[in-house]
Amino acid sequence: MVNREDEQFESYLKRFRPVAPQPLPAKKHLTKFRRPFAIAAGVAAALAATLIVVLLLSRSRDHALRTGANSPAASGAIANAEQATIAAPALTKLALENPEAFDALMTERLQRQMPLMKGEQSALRVLAKE
Repeated sequence: MVNREDEQFESYLKRFRPVAPQPLPAKKHLTKFRRPFAIAAGVAAALAATLIVVLLLSRSRDHALRTGANSPAASGAIANAEQATIAAPALTKLALENPEAFDALMTERLQRQMPLMKGEQSALRVLAKE
């Protein structure tokens, strides 16, 4: 009985004919679309980054010009030093060429940036006593 089942299975396998698989669908339309899209996306990202940098630089320059225009300046070096950020070489040049103007600038900056110590119970006044 086992032999009969084996023979039937073998005859079934002999009738089996493999079929060649169909080729996978080609995605040519996607590759044609991806490359120009990727290039366009890269160009758009570069333009956006450039625009952001330009806007930030123009905003900081406008702010520096406004703060420099509102402060009294005795010379061109002091006017440059009155901007929002002061470069170390400009401060050094000002200190060497005009020490009085440098002292006035530093005093004005200190008064603008540090809190006042007018009250008797001011934390800075208490700390300054120690």
